[in-house]
Amino acid sequence: MISLGIDPDSKDLSLATWGPRGPLDARVAHVVGKSTNYEMLATLAQEDLLWCKRPDIVVIEGQQIDRRKARPKDLFKLAHVTGAIALRVRQVYRSSPIIIPTPKEWKGSVAKHAMQARLYSELGWGYTIIGTGTSRYARPEAPPARFKHISAGQWKHVGDALLLARWGYDNHSV
Repeated sequence: MISLGIDPDSKDLSLATWGPRGPLDARVAHVVGKSTNYEMLATLAQEDLLWCKRPDIVVIEGQQIDRRKARPKDLFKLAHVTGAIALRVRQVYRSSPIIIPTPKEWKGSVAKHAMQARLYSELGWGYTIIGTGTSRYARPEAPPARFKHISAGQWKHVGDALLLARWGYDNHSV
């Protein structure tokens, strides 16, 4: 079984695959400059982001209004990106089931940096916590060479894509 996890973002949309032995690969659709959701939508339409063989499940993080101070207009913008990548997935992988859980559904109340740190520890990659307050995330210290193309800042989103892929693999076997 292969699970594809996708963390939507208007600058660094991240995709990761998970298989029987753990993380397989990750990619990032990166938009340079002043990012609008329309630039990311154009990127998603033009790039061959969906590189893996047909996944058995696709998990795309949805949005939610919660205690974080995300502005409604930013959540709405992110919802456009979520819809666009869901459509792109459907076009490429016609028969793969797609689920779009909210963060509360797939990670409960555990903070991003804590979830990512646990993952990297379990994988033996080590980690460093980056940022402060609600902007914290964990960056792996020694990921496998197949992830060398991921930039330091992109791990903020790639970590969530890996976690979504693992969550799909562990909880939605087909």
